[in-house]
Amino acid sequence: DLFLVLDLEATCTKCRSLYPIEIIEVSALLLDAHSLATLGEFQSHVRPTEHPLLDPFCVELTGIEQEQVDTAPLLGDVLLRFQQWLEGLGAFGGAKSLLPVTWTDWDLKICLETECGWRQLPRPPYLRRWCNLKRVYGARYRRASSLQKCVEALGLRWQGRAHNGLDDSRNTAMLAVRMVRDGCVLTVTDSFKDTVPSTDQ
Repeated sequence: DLFLVLDLEATCTKCRSLYPIEIIEVSALLLDAHSLATLGEFQSHVRPTEHPLLDPFCVELTGIEQEQVDTAPLLGDVLLRFQQWLEGLGAFGGAKSLLPVTWTDWDLKICLETECGWRQLPRPPYLRRWCNLKRVYGARYRRASSLQKCVEALGLRWQGRAHNGLDDSRNTAMLAVRMVRDGCVLTVTDSFKDTVPSTDQ
């Protein structure tokens, strides 16, 4: 059984007036749910098409530079590469179960779902259900705030910068490992109604 710890970064402005927002980075770690070992990492920038010029606020927040998205593949191509990466690690083989893990519901319930909708891209079936780690954290420890504060509250050292997709994925994975070792059970916290029921973790 596997945990897919996922983080998306998207276009943004300080006043939050941008529409539509577009994914500009997809990052993930694949963890063995039993040994809690990291099996692989994925990171790709994504080229926005509706608002191709990044707002200075977005550049400062995410650390993503304009030239990185200018030369990046489109979202459909990144999702295909992402699936191929998972296939290469045997994530869909046999009786294995794959549980996506995100810090909030935003990544999969809002961000990816909305953009796949208006771009008319097929929704990845393995991302239709997920574990919101922030909700599990709040139930087990205390009221959850930011990812960084929750990481540090458990005595863990934050790595890298906030809102860098790969760093956020690594820190979320580190927190998830600690939580599982503390006895937390990671399971599906939300899903879309078209999801086929499955027993995981």
